[in-house]
Amino acid sequence: DVSPKKRAPVDGALDLRNLPDADNDDVVEALLPTGDATATLRGSSVSSVPAPLLAARLVQLDVSDCPNLRGRFAEAVSTARSLKVLKASNVGGGLEALPTTWAGLSLTALDFSRNRLHRWPAAVLLEAATGSATRLAAALEDLDLSSNRLVDAPASAAVLCSLRRLDLR
Repeated sequence: DVSPKKRAPVDGALDLRNLPDADNDDVVEALLPTGDATATLRGSSVSSVPAPLLAARLVQLDVSDCPNLRGRFAEAVSTARSLKVLKASNVGGGLEALPTTWAGLSLTALDFSRNRLHRWPAAVLLEAATGSATRLAAALEDLDLSSNRLVDAPASAAVLCSLRRLDLR
């Protein structure tokens, strides 16, 4: 029985892969912890990331291998301001570009491998008005873009001053 009054008391890991109502916002909201949350939807058939999950204190999200997630998912993820780790490998059959809306996230780790990424927009790394690093560029420590269609890294990649690991294989 899942009711809105039955919440995890503090931090928690949510495995929503086999939850039949993972698309139901009320069900997901009832499962959210009151503190930091990590969540996996890896391999599930959801067509969107539940809004309550993105509004929570979500620090890690795994949406890898979710065939029904498309471009809308990318815009929705940009609202998760507490997110630090995003695993988005092979999403929706392969996304073709890093969403520019992710420039405002403070991710420390991003796995965007096994997509169809063929270009990396400078707007994800550089603020257009000032030419300075975006939040994303300043925070990234681990970036996995392996198994994509990238032919080169843009000059703007030089602003990745916190980067410790880069995988472009």
